[in-house]
Amino acid sequence: MRGKPPITDWIKMKQKLQEKYLPQSYRNKLLDQWNNLRQGNKSINEYITQFHDYMIRCVIRENESMTLRRFCKGLNDDLRKEVVFQGVSTLNQAYTLVQNYKLVMKN
Repeated sequence: MRGKPPITDWIKMKQKLQEKYLPQSYRNKLLDQWNNLRQGNKSINEYITQFHDYMIRCVIRENESMTLRRFCKGLNDDLRKEVVFQGVSTLNQAYTLVQNYKLVMKN
């Protein structure tokens, strides 16, 4: 144990394992993929799922407004404009708004 107390917190354990076994190049590539994620032809649910997956895998600690901006950046224009127009301030609000917007637009 090299004189260090054992890790008893899962988050700290996960962080230590990532530092040891995931090369920085992998983390950088993953972050680049997240930054370049676009909705394109994906359904909004596919985009949200993929965005959320990157958010978990990248383990970036940023304030929610930055994550919201990252999410909006990848949305198609009509959805991005709607999120801005509605004054959405949280990621969960954005998820709900874009899902509801697509449902309404289908009818």
